[in-house]
Amino acid sequence: MAGLVVAGLAGSLAGAAENKPSSLAKAAQNPIANMISLPFQNNTNFNFGPQEKTQNI
Repeated sequence: MAGLVVAGLAGSLAGAAENKPSSLAKAAQNPIANMISLPFQNNTNFNFGPQEKTQNI
């Protein structure tokens, strides 16, 4: 079982008006926008190894 969570943070020069959902949607489509993407991944394997334990990577 693997999950991937991607969090996007937007930096704004214009203040709070830049944090509107429409502004964030436009910035997400812009490849040179001032945004950070931080991916997380967890892999869980059940009944792993000779002792059939749980493995988290």
